[in-house]
Amino acid sequence: MGSRRAFLCLALLGPAAAGGAEEDARRLWTEYQQLRPVEGWKAFDRRLDILRSLGGCDCDRSRKALLQLVRTSRSGDERLLSILSLGRLLDLDTAKDLLKLVERRPEPAIAQALADAFAGTKRADVIAWLGAEALDTKQPEVLRACLEALRRLKAAEAAAKVLAIHGKSEDVAILNEATRALGVMGGPGARAALLSAAAHADFRVRLAAAETLPGLASGDEQSLAAVRALLEDPEPGVRRAAIAASAGAMLEALVPDLVALLGEDQRLRTREAARLALRKLCGPDFGHDASAWREWLRTREGGDAADAAKRITFAQYYGLSINSDRILFLVDVSGSMSWPWRKEPKRIEVARRELVRVLKEMPRGSLFNVILFSTKVRAWQEAEVLADARNVQAAIAWAERNLKDPEGDTYVYDALERAFSRNPQFDTIFLLSDGQPSHGPFASPEGILACVKVWNRYRGAVIHTVGLTLEDLDRGMPNLAEDLRLMRMFVEGLAAGTGGECRMVLQPPR
Repeated sequence: MGSRRAFLCLALLGPAAAGGAEEDARRLWTEYQQLRPVEGWKAFDRRLDILRSLGGCDCDRSRKALLQLVRTSRSGDERLLSILSLGRLLDLDTAKDLLKLVERRPEPAIAQALADAFAGTKRADVIAWLGAEALDTKQPEVLRACLEALRRLKAAEAAAKVLAIHGKSEDVAILNEATRALGVMGGPGARAALLSAAAHADFRVRLAAAETLPGLASGDEQSLAAVRALLEDPEPGVRRAAIAASAGAMLEALVPDLVALLGEDQRLRTREAARLALRKLCGPDFGHDASAWREWLRTREGGDAADAAKRITFAQYYGLSINSDRILFLVDVSGSMSWPWRKEPKRIEVARRELVRVLKEMPRGSLFNVILFSTKVRAWQEAEVLADARNVQAAIAWAERNLKDPEGDTYVYDALERAFSRNPQFDTIFLLSDGQPSHGPFASPEGILACVKVWNRYRGAVIHTVGLTLEDLDRGMPNLAEDLRLMRMFVEGLAAGTGGECRMVLQPPR
């Protein structure tokens, strides 16, 4: 079955109130040890639930158990969930021990979990240590994680040390995160560092400047000039980041530059970002019509924006607008997509019809690819191709052949890893699934999201998710009520973590 059970959220589990934290931790840890030699996904999922619950038991027993797993477990999911749970239990000694353990095995997703764990602390002594001693680590992945945590904590007291790291490091990942941190922390030297980053040869450093420099550019002509250059950067992701940050900083001086992007930029997602920024900065909405915006700027008399605007009608995929021209479709073809067994239409049929329909409506000139996943991952093409009439028809024929007989498990990790590693041009993913991920180096929702954060760090792709349940048809079938809840946790979390939208499909689209 493609769906999996037993990912129960901490709010539902919670530690039992009667015995206190120590007793709850003892009971949970005993159960974990009993389940450790047991094979199968039910035992595995229950072990993960236990690790989540230990994060709610604020006691030394929980800390020791979770640190032991970070040190010894061979499971990426168990290590990662132990780190996230420790983030809720951090004291200074635990934070130091945790950093040392991750330094020994600093895999990227594990280091990302460390950043998430540290970023949630409220303890002043931990934050002070993080901004001082922790930044002396020699492991680049761990240093990047510490910088990210300090940025998210807005730890201005660490600005001087972060500035020193920014000035001497040649590691692009470190420069990216130090630039982003300085943009939040401010302080002497921050503006100069951001201006330097905005002119850096590597787009990943310029990307960080684009995200942060507009916040320091109000009334500063030198900074405004640097932001204008970022709005014209050759990398689309840098342009989009500068657009969003300029709108967030309410830089009205850049409105003419944003209007110019509407008329000149070749990327649909960039033009849509400019439209949203202009609407926030100006009030009216003239769509993607650069001439209407220019006329409004000339007269400052908006009139009826709806009448003047040159609107673009986006193709829809389960009600989600495809406001991009660099797209991947990832579709679940695991065994559970054959449900409901005794009713029509089955999930796989709905998935096939909707994919075929949206492929027919894609704007010509877009780049796209289709990836199917179950126990195996199958891609229509090795990488994105042009959405001309011939390619669209070929993709439709391939989808008609391959979305027929669902079988196997739900290898979401493999599908996403395949998407990010071999498709260099996309900026938007539409992922459809009817269940929880299964198998792979990471199968927990937390683990997969951590991996996506790593893969997506400099791409800035949005992942929109579709939870295909056909709930009205599934009512009364065994176990599906629980699976529906678990699947919802995954698809909603993945979309929220990448700035996308999630749709739960309860009935077949018309």
